[in-house]
Amino acid sequence: MLRKVISIICYIVAGFFVYVVSLLAFVNLSFLPSGNKPPLWLKYAIVGGFCIPGVVALVIGLAVSRFRYWKRDVGIVFLSGAGTTAFIAFSMACLLLSPEFKKLFPHNMLAFFSDIVTGLSCILLFSAAGITLIKSSRREAANHTLQPTVTRSAARPG
Repeated sequence: MLRKVISIICYIVAGFFVYVVSLLAFVNLSFLPSGNKPPLWLKYAIVGGFCIPGVVALVIGLAVSRFRYWKRDVGIVFLSGAGTTAFIAFSMACLLLSPEFKKLFPHNMLAFFSDIVTGLSCILLFSAAGITLIKSSRREAANHTLQPTVTRSAARPG
């Protein structure tokens, strides 16, 4: 029971970092003031840096659960993190349609999160990987239950 609780906590932490990585993919560095523009590789280095604690938490969770059903668990973590990011991006898009909401922020502040191509690509990549892992896990489980188990006494007649 304790193993399951610890692995679920680690999966939640890993899912949070999937969400953070997907959210950071929306950051558009070209909207920074011209004198302070960092190089583009810095964005990907920051995103990669946030991947490290997520992978560590995921591996700890998998190790605690003895890597049982690892495809299902990793797929769920990827899909839930991508789903959370998609929900927040959709919510922000809906809020930006409201003129009252736009008045609350300075003119160009929300343009910082305007790299739609990279953000959606990241969400789609995590979603596709999650769905693929879950489907693969279900196929393996179905194949495992369909195979007949031969016991020793049934293998030897008489």
